[in-house]
Amino acid sequence: MLSFFRINDPLRLIGVFIIFIIIRIVFFFQIPPILIPELNWLIIGEKLGGGAIMYVDVWDNIAPFSALVYWILYEIVGNSLITYHILAMTLVFIQAAVFNQMLLKKNMYSEKNYLPALLYVLFSCSSFDMLTLSPPLLSLTFLLLVIRNILSLSENAFDNEIFKTGLYLGIAILLYLPSFVFIAFIALGFTLFRTASIRQYLLFVYGISFVFSLVVLYYLWIGGLDSFLQNYLFTVLNIDFSSHLSWQTLVIVMFVPTLFLVFGLMRVFAETAFINFQSNTQLLLLIWLATALLTNLFATTFATYQLILLAPTFSLFVTYFFLLYKKRFLKELLFFILLIGTGLSGYWSCFPLGKLRNYVSYSAVIAKKPADFTVSNKRILVLGKDKSYYYGNQMATPYLNWELSQAHFANLEYYSGMVAVYENLQKDMPEVIIDDSGVGNQIFSKIPILQGFYTQKGNLYFLKKK
Repeated sequence: MLSFFRINDPLRLIGVFIIFIIIRIVFFFQIPPILIPELNWLIIGEKLGGGAIMYVDVWDNIAPFSALVYWILYEIVGNSLITYHILAMTLVFIQAAVFNQMLLKKNMYSEKNYLPALLYVLFSCSSFDMLTLSPPLLSLTFLLLVIRNILSLSENAFDNEIFKTGLYLGIAILLYLPSFVFIAFIALGFTLFRTASIRQYLLFVYGISFVFSLVVLYYLWIGGLDSFLQNYLFTVLNIDFSSHLSWQTLVIVMFVPTLFLVFGLMRVFAETAFINFQSNTQLLLLIWLATALLTNLFATTFATYQLILLAPTFSLFVTYFFLLYKKRFLKELLFFILLIGTGLSGYWSCFPLGKLRNYVSYSAVIAKKPADFTVSNKRILVLGKDKSYYYGNQMATPYLNWELSQAHFANLEYYSGMVAVYENLQKDMPEVIIDDSGVGNQIFSKIPILQGFYTQKGNLYFLKKK
């Protein structure tokens, strides 16, 4: 099978696409459960589709361009999860083709081939959640363009290209805020492929600032700049790393791709026949690996879908392994193990079998309403972190992200806090309030006028009928 993709023929991408479909086709018949982050993105798209303004009427730290994408998709396809998964697969395939073409153009290998595209999509199949239409996946599209521009600096270091590099990174950051870490990656990339002047570094910064200034001007125009800064930009300072997954789950799910990445790195380090450009590119993608891992420290929580940013490094080095390894039969066997291993890993991460259930669990990241919660098709407010309640319901009030909502709920002792909560409830009165945090009693005691609107049943408050 390897020999089929070692031919310089763009039609080999059809073979890549067919293998991709075969590996993922099981998920079209056995639909994976919806993830809490996925539910969050659907809620945002639906709320914006109803005329709300991000950060002003919806409090969440999602990047503005990602919110825009979910809004547009909601207007076109509604909340169709299967459509989102198909779009994610399409985007991964396009990224794989672009990255492969980039490596062909720069003669990164001794032979022109389409193994990088195949390995790129195989890596995306390692975990079922990597093929969700996530902000990291959206951001990766423009980060790949950043790599392309950096690799072109040795040939074509025009100021226009340096400006576009900053522009691409600015868009990537506005799709996924932790992508700002790649500023350091680009600075190191400039030193590897060209000695950039201070003026060119400033031009790069201007490229980032240009796209940011458009968003800032929009929020300044509508009077929502403070909300944009508080609910999006300043949240990068809240470094509080936590993981939805246990280390056992992470090790088992990522074992196969990690093993082959190590094989690729060992083979590259043992080889001495690379030209300077190839060696510099390898170093650049190693820096990319470290940078992509570092972005997770600035994410609110960690799940395996964020590891999609590692796909370019995996693709580059594992391709080297299969091209440089001499034993043909063993090489084919190892490729077959990689192919089957990533496919099974992606399936078992979603539907673990037998004793794997003791070690592989995504329950903390899967949206699952409590069995005794039967409310559906209602506009609700959740006073707590569990967004699973929104599954089958609609969001009322701006308070989606519980941490950001503390700007109001933690200040109910003050008049300004009480007024802010009351006004937001009055503007978008929820039909049901779920009090998972105990804040509900405090709200109704501090704002007694609200008590006339609701009846309490346990931790639920139901809006009285007129």
